[in-house]
Amino acid sequence: MSDRNQQDLIAGFDGVLAHDDHSDTLLSNKVNELSNPQETTDFSCIKPFLEVTPFEFKDELFVKATLHLDGFAFARAAYLVYLRRDCEIHNLNLGIGYFERTQAISRFRQSYEFIGLWAEQVEKERRRRPLQTFLQRTWVKITG
Repeated sequence: MSDRNQQDLIAGFDGVLAHDDHSDTLLSNKVNELSNPQETTDFSCIKPFLEVTPFEFKDELFVKATLHLDGFAFARAAYLVYLRRDCEIHNLNLGIGYFERTQAISRFRQSYEFIGLWAEQVEKERRRRPLQTFLQRTWVKITG
């Protein structure tokens, strides 16, 4: 991909931070651009992950679906799926191994940008966990 095409691609992500139908359409269009014949990496594996929020799938599933990508392409895919924007650092390599990638995704989920972008879902998860833990402990006491 030429530098001009990369600049155009990154410019197209300005302001695409909110999760709504319009931003999802823009992101899908960007994935199509990433998968064009001039691009050597196939990003079609992330399309299903752009149709839902990061709270609707397990990170391990995303990592397994993208294991064929090199570290640089994985970084771009992770940014698109978890932060809904392209990676600003063009030479960012998030590793090639399963363990490295799951750690990288964990850092994405802990970032201020992720929390700010998905604030409503983050809060729901925080409220759900204590209730889920309580129910699990109660169930063990009842059945144990």
